[in-house]
Amino acid sequence: MTRPRSSPLAVLALIFVLLGSIHVTSAVEKVCGMPADISLVLDSSASIFPPAFNDKLMPFLKNLVSSFEISPEKVRFSLLTYGSDVNKQFVFNFDEYTDEQSLLDKLDSVQWVWGASTRTDLAVKYARKKFFSTARPDVEKIEIIVTDGRTDEKAIPSLNEEIALTKKDGVTIFAIGVGDKISLEDLKSMATSMKYVFSVTDYAALQEIKDILAATACIMPTTEPNIQPCGDINPDVIVTMDSSRMDIVDVRAVFDFMIGVVREQGISLYEGLRVGLLTGECVNYRGFALGEFIDKAAIGNYLDRLAQAEIRPLVKELWSQAFLEKNGGRKDARRVGVVVVPAKIRDPKGLLVEAEKAKMNNIELYAIGIGSTDSKLLNSIASSPKHVIHVKSPAELASYYSEFVHKLCEKPESTPKPTPKPTPAPTTKNPNC
Repeated sequence: MTRPRSSPLAVLALIFVLLGSIHVTSAVEKVCGMPADISLVLDSSASIFPPAFNDKLMPFLKNLVSSFEISPEKVRFSLLTYGSDVNKQFVFNFDEYTDEQSLLDKLDSVQWVWGASTRTDLAVKYARKKFFSTARPDVEKIEIIVTDGRTDEKAIPSLNEEIALTKKDGVTIFAIGVGDKISLEDLKSMATSMKYVFSVTDYAALQEIKDILAATACIMPTTEPNIQPCGDINPDVIVTMDSSRMDIVDVRAVFDFMIGVVREQGISLYEGLRVGLLTGECVNYRGFALGEFIDKAAIGNYLDRLAQAEIRPLVKELWSQAFLEKNGGRKDARRVGVVVVPAKIRDPKGLLVEAEKAKMNNIELYAIGIGSTDSKLLNSIASSPKHVIHVKSPAELASYYSEFVHKLCEKPESTPKPTPKPTPAPTTKNPNC
C-alpha cells in the first residue's frame, strides 16, 4: 500500500509559521515530524549586510529546524550559501547532520561570506545535482530560496533553465524576497506557484510573515485540501488588534482563528482570500518618578491606563492605509476588517468614530470580543449584528472560523451609506460676540 504523500503546502507552510521567532530556546515544541528533505538556499552576496545574515537569518533558521523531528527517517535538511558562486565551506547534505544537536552546531558555524554578484542559478544547479540527487524518493522534496536581490542579468537564462529542471525533478520551490531589490515577478519565476511566494521588507521583518502564513500550519490535512474559492468574490481580510495589551492566551486564540480561516479557504496573491494582520506596537512607556504621584489612586489610574488597549489608531490605519494598493490591497476585492476588542480599551468614543469612517469607506467590519468585552460596543463597531463574534473564553473562538469563511463567500448585503447630516446655513457673525 502506497503511503499518502503530504502536500508541499502543508510542509512548507509549517516552516513559515515557525519563522516568526528568531530566539533559539532549549525546549522548542516539536510540531511536525512528517518526512521531508528540505534544502535551504541562502543568498550571501555583497548587497546583504553581514549582521543581518549572521544575527537575524541564522538564528531564525536555528529556531526553524528545532521545531522539526530531525532524524534519518523524519525531516532532513541540507544547506548552501552563495554569492558569486556556492560557498563550499558551509555546504552540507541531507545525510550529514541527521539529529537536532549536530544540525544546530553546524548552523552555528555558518557565516556571511562576501560575494561580488548574485548567481542564484549556480546555487539552484548545485542543489539540484548535489542535494536532491541524494534525496529520498518517497518523501516531499522542498527547496527554500532566500534572496535580497535579482540574479545577475547574464545568468537569468541559466537560472530559468535550472529552475525548470528542478521542478521537473519533483522539487517544490519556495521563494522569499527580502527588501525592495527583487521584484514579485523574479520571485514568481522561481517559485513552484504563487502560493509559495513571499516578500518582506528586511531580514528583521521575516518574523512578520508568520502570522499571515499561520494559515497553513501542520494542522492541515496530509493531502492537498479541496479548496472551494469564493467564485468572483475576492475578500481582502485584515485582522486588527492591539496585541501588546492583550493576554497571551487571547492573542493565541486569535491566531488559531486565523489559522482555521486560511486552512478552510486557502490564500492567494491574486484570486480568492487574502489575509493581513494589523497590530499595536510594544511601546516602552515612560515610568514615573518617586514624587510624581502623591496618592495611590493616581498611581492606580496611571497603571490602569497603560493596560488599556489602543484600538482607535489601529482602526484609523485600517480604513486610511491598510487596503491601499501600495500595501497589497486589490481594487476589486471585498474589503473586510476584523477588529478584536478586549475588555479594557482606551477612548471607546474615538474608536466608534473611526469605525464609522471605515464603514463609510466601504469596509465591512466584524467585531470580535472575548470574555467581558462590552456587547453594545461590539455591535456599534460591527457592520451588523451578524458581524459580531462574542465568545466567553479564548478556546471558543477557533470554532467560529468555518462560519466566518462561509459569510465571506456570500454576496455582501448592500448596506446604504449613512446619510450625511445637512450642513447648516451660514449665519452672520455678531460683531459684538
